[in-house]
Amino acid sequence: MKHTPYDILYVGAGIATSFSLLKLLENLKEHPPQFPISIGVIDKYSEFFKGIPYGKRSGDSVLLINALQAFLPQPQREAYVAWLNAHKEELVSHFLQAGGSRAQKWLTDNQACLEKGQWDELFVPRSFFGQYIEEKVLNAVAEAEKSGRVSIDYHVGEVSDIEKTSGGFDLILDNGSMLHSRKVVLSIGSLPNTRLPGVEVSDKKGEFMTVHSIYDYELDHVLTELQTFLDNRQSQETNVLVIGANASGLETLYKFTDLPSLDEKISRYFVLSTHGVMPDAEIDPEGMDSFVPKHLQALQSRESLTAKEIAEATFKDLDLAESIPLGAATTVGIISRGFGSLLSKLSPEELANFACFYGNEIGRRQRCAGQHYISSVEELKKAGRLTHIAGRYERLKGDNKGHAILTYTDTHSGKQVELEEPLHLVINCIGSTNLTREDIPPLMSNLIRKGYIKPNASNIGISVNAQLEASRGIHVIGPMLAGNVVKGSALWHLEHCGRIIWTSELLADIVTEKMKELQIK
Repeated sequence: MKHTPYDILYVGAGIATSFSLLKLLENLKEHPPQFPISIGVIDKYSEFFKGIPYGKRSGDSVLLINALQAFLPQPQREAYVAWLNAHKEELVSHFLQAGGSRAQKWLTDNQACLEKGQWDELFVPRSFFGQYIEEKVLNAVAEAEKSGRVSIDYHVGEVSDIEKTSGGFDLILDNGSMLHSRKVVLSIGSLPNTRLPGVEVSDKKGEFMTVHSIYDYELDHVLTELQTFLDNRQSQETNVLVIGANASGLETLYKFTDLPSLDEKISRYFVLSTHGVMPDAEIDPEGMDSFVPKHLQALQSRESLTAKEIAEATFKDLDLAESIPLGAATTVGIISRGFGSLLSKLSPEELANFACFYGNEIGRRQRCAGQHYISSVEELKKAGRLTHIAGRYERLKGDNKGHAILTYTDTHSGKQVELEEPLHLVINCIGSTNLTREDIPPLMSNLIRKGYIKPNASNIGISVNAQLEASRGIHVIGPMLAGNVVKGSALWHLEHCGRIIWTSELLADIVTEKMKELQIK
């Protein structure tokens, strides 16, 4: 069945779509269209406008990885804080019900700030922002529909393919149904986790369990499955491996230690990551005042530079900071400002090289997290229950008892090593796949094959033009803009809320300018 054509259809209903819609509806309010604009929004999950980080798939009891003032820019933050203060009693009550011991500690530690309405330095529960942005979008939609400026339909389903037509695009869903739109916005978020290769362990006996992504389902559902698995093991030894020391890896450890019913059934935790280092949380005020990125400063007098030269100077200053020692939480702002001030000296080609090849590499060495996440790691280490391994995952193979034996390549020696302790539960937090691999979603594979979209040199983002188009009529927003240069700004980490807001609102302005074209009937 083919539905009535839309003027514009958003594929994906996360934060990027939310901010794009908010700005588009604001623009239409200021410049009412001649005819109502028909908008479609489709997402494979039934929860719209929150996205994975701020909705049920991440749960109601995890926190921002950065303080609020680093998470949300102005003027959006001021409006959000006002909303938080108006709703804080019910928000905090629900947070405590969803969480465990660490949720209670968060309230105890931050009670004074909450009473004063001071949120900027707090690591606010992420679900609060999800509730806020959902309410804000739905209110704006209701007002726009009531005024007759727009009509908006919502669809739950997964788009598996897109076909160009004379009037726009046919969007084919995995259930065989079809939608049609004059313009399409790909707002699909980040690519899915890389699937673990070489898992040769059977879970038929209930002795072994793998969680391929903690975000494939709602977190509460995942935690229930984990609880059942651990309960069935009764008093048997249970060792957990978390592959990856990124945000999702930290959240996994945080939730295990937040819920005693899970943690008390775990014997030992192992974390495997390439560098064997957790994100940094400790700020050294004196170091922040005194540290000088001298290698980056030495480039300030140069009239032109290459991306490689800026990156090499950045890595030298990161090495310098670590030798003092100062961690990323102390130096991230200083070093980021240092290389950021040099990007204007790059040619357009070199700026694109920085966006594709060096920005993310630098980011991997500037990883920071709140003390609430790092505390869970430190407490496990102090109790002798956590071992962090520097290495790259190779395979998991079953032993004669149905347990898993890990083989990894040691980062320092380059040799393959077999972990002596057997594993019973493995959580995959290895990070996203890329556009060169076969495990990308069917939609992406089909669009690349047809030439409708083209991966840029980063292989984690889609090439776009100044109109944020991958090809005529197909726009891109959100994390898939990584590796592009937009209005002179290099984009390499589009999971940062500020960058998502900027690019999403930019698209809304582009669409507004093309409103006459969109209204051709």
